[in-house]
Amino acid sequence: MHARDYPDLEAPDAAYAHARWIPRQSVEWAAQAEEILREHGAVCGVQSYEKRHQARWRALKLIRIMTELRMHERWELKERVEQRAGRWFWSVEYRPRGG
Repeated sequence: MHARDYPDLEAPDAAYAHARWIPRQSVEWAAQAEEILREHGAVCGVQSYEKRHQARWRALKLIRIMTELRMHERWELKERVEQRAGRWFWSVEYRPRGG
């Protein structure tokens, strides 16, 4: 039997990790970030924030999702926050062991 044989059922719109559901949109966002990290060693947010903590929280959110999906270990990823023209920007750096 296949899923198509049960019209009243469908796959969840999220991934299950560490006893919680992660929305599909967040999984896709993390997968896109993973491709950039593998190619360039860092991924940067394009949106600016008024306060430093807002930018940092965004970087930490990406790191949390990536570690929950077991794309990386926490120690491999480093959040960065920098100020340009009075606004705050975030980035996440991939730092493999020995690299």
